[in-house]
Amino acid sequence: AGADVITFSVDKLLGGPQAGIAVGKEKAISRMRKHPLMRAVRPGKLTFAALDATFRSYLNPKTLSSHLPVWFMLESTEADMRSWVEPILPSIEKAAKEQLLDVSLRSSDAYAGGGALPTEKLESIAIAFSGSGRKLAKLQKNARHHTPSLIGYIKDGFFQLDIRTMQIESPEEVETILLHALKDMEEKNDTD
Repeated sequence: AGADVITFSVDKLLGGPQAGIAVGKEKAISRMRKHPLMRAVRPGKLTFAALDATFRSYLNPKTLSSHLPVWFMLESTEADMRSWVEPILPSIEKAAKEQLLDVSLRSSDAYAGGGALPTEKLESIAIAFSGSGRKLAKLQKNARHHTPSLIGYIKDGFFQLDIRTMQIESPEEVETILLHALKDMEEKNDTD
């Protein structure tokens, strides 16, 4: 379109490391390289190594989802998400029932997000807890305050955890976090 320089965010556009790239006409890029500010924004060796690995991943589009988590999440099917979550559901359902909460899998909407696709909606499924609003808020807080955190949202009377975004983690780790969050509901004072 005639622009001398175009800049973009690597992490948002390609799913790689935090970095910014400027591409364009040789004269403009050369001036940018000579600018004193370049010393402050020049990437280090680790960033270059991560950029190299990211670009190499794009050389074989068939294996993108096995190399870049963002592509894994974007390409996951409902069957992929169900096979990830179903083995851990029985123990979560049992612990939830002890807290007078029900668990189900519900259709949900995930969003690609980032700078490249901020409003791109993806059909997804979520682990959904239902019960009293107070208990759902407590479960949400316990999961969020756990180390590592598990971030969910309360919508339409359910505390939901979207599987599309969790499945890059180990299902056993997610199960452990949820079991601790549910157990902590009985151990801690409800006034906090």
